[in-house]
This record gives sequence, structure tokens and C-alpha cells, in this order.
Amino acid sequence: MSLKRLMIMVIVALGSVGIIMGFGVRVASANTVNLTQPNMILDNFETFDYGTPYSIFLMYGVPPSIPTEGEPYWWTITSNGYVERGYNLECSTEVPLDPSDPYSPIVGGTECVTHEEELDGNGFMRLTIKPFLPIFYDEYGNLLEYHETALDDQPHGFSYYEPNRWEPELGHPVTLTTKVRWSDVYNADGTGDFLGSSGIYLWNMPADYPNNEFHVVRSMGLELISDDSGDAAPELVGLGVSVFKTDNPFYTSIADMLVYRETLYAENEVDIHEWVEFKMEWSENSSGDQHVKFWVNEEFVGETDLPEPFPALGIEYWNDNYDMEPIDGVHFYPGLGVLTVQQDFDVDFIKVIQY
Repeated sequence: MSLKRLMIMVIVALGSVGIIMGFGVRVASANTVNLTQPNMILDNFETFDYGTPYSIFLMYGVPPSIPTEGEPYWWTITSNGYVERGYNLECSTEVPLDPSDPYSPIVGGTECVTHEEELDGNGFMRLTIKPFLPIFYDEYGNLLEYHETALDDQPHGFSYYEPNRWEPELGHPVTLTTKVRWSDVYNADGTGDFLGSSGIYLWNMPADYPNNEFHVVRSMGLELISDDSGDAAPELVGLGVSVFKTDNPFYTSIADMLVYRETLYAENEVDIHEWVEFKMEWSENSSGDQHVKFWVNEEFVGETDLPEPFPALGIEYWNDNYDMEPIDGVHFYPGLGVLTVQQDFDVDFIKVIQY
């Protein structure tokens, strides 16, 4: 299987000439504090304004870059299959699959990152994927449509060679605290009507669209993975904290990629339909070795040494239709599934600080 085809399965179509459409400028006013000493962000998402919206229509190729000058700290990202990857959009764009055909099916509008308020006025961000019309399959019947919503600190996919912000130093750990919750189609053990994965990571988003490359993956955080991935990787199903390291995400195994995982639904009773507080501390010792600790709802749940120092990482909240598909009983690849229900993943606040 070619690298190009494999990348299509994860980041849909790539090319050399791109079309970017900008739809005007809106100034960000999120509750973000950016200080250098101490290095910190704090956002309770009581308000949220979007930056300059860009739509990249993937059938026409991928541009070399996205303008970032003057943009806000947070980027919303929507991917609606084989058609559009949107930056700073509230929802993916509804467009005819073939504009020249008056009977062409409409795609898009099913992936949204929106600011919401609860009855008490508490603001939060909601990452939503709705059921979509599946269109693109390969000759083996595998879906070729990656549907995603994300809230990131960089325009991931176009920022691989840009420096990420968060990296521990001796005596200066990186501590991330956030609150998240899932809608009632999710269950903490991976069952329910939902499909795919969602969560919060510090990671080095590996997709490099302009150069048609997919790099090594280094990540740590909290994720919820559906039991649709159980045939390929039962160790990863359900709610858990984890550390991943893989040089080839298209052909990998538990032994190749998993540094650490602690499942949270068996012994730790976590109600994912209410706000879940997640905290992790990433530190470095005098020998340069790195260590990660995890807490959920203020309860310590695990820790691990890293096998090697990880590079600086960025922030991503995500919700997608990714499910792992088995290859030979040991290895698996990133498959893609068809949603049948609306899936909502909410973010209440985030604090990242490096003392």
C-alpha cells in the first residue's frame, strides 16, 4: 500500500497546488493569558471569537502554508471527509460534491466547533460530529473519509516545522489541567452508539500536508476510544490516560507504539457525562530523563518514565471517526468509520503552566 494512499485514509487528499478561501477577519477575544514568566495559558472559554476563517478544498490540492500573522491562540479545525479542511470555522462548509452537477449530493456542515453556554451562563467549547453521507471508498470497501473537529494551539497540518510551545526543563515541569465531558452516546468502557476517538493530548501533530509527509508521533494525554477498535487493539478501548510513541502509524502494533496506558473505567468510576477534571505533569530530571504523572478528578491514576526525551509538544482537543483496523493479528492501521449518531465532546477550561 502506497504512502499516498495511506495518507488519504487519515488526512484525505493531498496535492501540490492549493486553493485557500478567506472570508473576512474576526478578532479573537478568548480569555487567554499568555505570560513568559511564568509560561502559562489560562482559558475558561467564557467567550470565544474565531480568527480568520480559511477553507482548503482538498480536491484542488494543498497550499504551502496558511497565514498565521495576527491570528488568535486557538485554532478550530474541521475536516469533512474528502472535500474540505477548515480552519477557524464554526462548522464545515456545505458544498455540492460536484458543483457542475445540479443533482450532486451536498457534503459538509456535519463537523462543528462551537461556543456554548449552560443554563447558569457557564461558557464552554463543543466539538461535534454529526452523521454524514459516506461517499468515498477504496476498491476494498474501506471508507476514505476522515471526519474531525479539533481545538488546537497551532494550525496543525501546516505547522509541523513550527516550534511547539510546551517542553519541560529541569526544575520546570509542564502541568496541564482541563475539564471535559462527553455526550450520552458515549460510555466510558468504549461501548455506546459512538464511533472513533476523542480527548486531549499534548503531541507533535504528525501530518505535514504541504510536503505530503507523515512524521513520527509522540503524544500524552486522556482519550476515549470506541470498542470498534477492539479487534485491532483491545488494550486501547475505553477511557484511559496514555503515552504513545510510534515511527509508523500506518503499520504499527501495541508493542511498537504504546509506552503507557491506564484504563479508567474498571477501577476508577468516572462519570464522563459530567465534567471530568484531568491533570498531567510532564517533568525532566538532572539526567535529562522525562517522566509523566496523571490525575483524574484529583485522584492520582498513574505515572511512567518516557523511553526517550520527547520534543516540544502542542495542545489538541479532538473528536473524530478514527477506528483501528487489524492487519495480521498483531499490527493495525488507521481505519475510518461511518457515524450513525451525533457525537459531542465538550471543553470547559484549560490551564497549562510551566513554573
